Amino acid sequence: MTGPVSEKPSIAMDNPLPTTPGFVGKRRRDVASVPPGQYVTEDFPVLSAGPTPAIPLSSWEFSIVSETGAVRTWTWSQFRSVPSEQITTDIHCATRWSKLGTHWEGVSDRHVVE
Repeated sequence: MTGPVSEKPSIAMDNPLPTTPGFVGKRRRDVASVPPGQYVTEDFPVLSAGPTPAIPLSSWEFSIVSETGAVRTWTWSQFRSVPSEQITTDIHCATRWSKLGTHWEGVSDRHVVE
């Protein structure tokens, strides 16, 4: 390490977060909830290794296999009848994008592992 390191973190006027000299990062100041190095997107980037298969809902199924080997399977209509929850959350992807205030609806894992 070169140069002096202060005992107290410095606080810049435009940076309300404490920092040490040389470790400010590239955080976007207009969105405080975005981690350093991330950028905000309004769309929903989808990364895929290939085309998404079209599966008719009449043949769709979801299965869980327990550690004992027990299998539990739902059809689409059975799965949609399981209680669902709605949440709003920020998503920060490892590929550097952030989507803020994302609305989700889905079945909680606690409903399918019972």
